[in-house]
Amino acid sequence: MSDAELLREVAQGGPADRYDAPQYDYRGKVAIVTGASQGVGRHSAFGLARCGAKVILAGRSEEGQETVDMIESDRQTGDVGGEAVFMRTM
Repeated sequence: MSDAELLREVAQGGPADRYDAPQYDYRGKVAIVTGASQGVGRHSAFGLARCGAKVILAGRSEEGQETVDMIESDRQTGDVGGEAVFMRTM
C-alpha cells in the first residue's frame, strides 16, 4: 500500500494504528516538515495537521502537493484541523 493510499484509508475511517498517538492541540502553531513528499515526512505532516497545526511541507517531489490536497480535503470534512502548503525544494 502506498503512503497516499494509507492516508486516504485513515482519513476515511480505516484502521489508524499509525495515528493512535494522543491528540495534542497544535492549533495556532506552525510546523515545517522537510522530506514531506513521502514516508515519515508525509505521515508527520498529516499527523501534525490532524492536531490542528498549520503545516508547511517541503520536499523535492511534487508528491508533497498530493499530501496537501488530502489534508485540505480532510479539513473541509472536519477530520483534520490544520492547514497545509507545499514548497518544492531542490
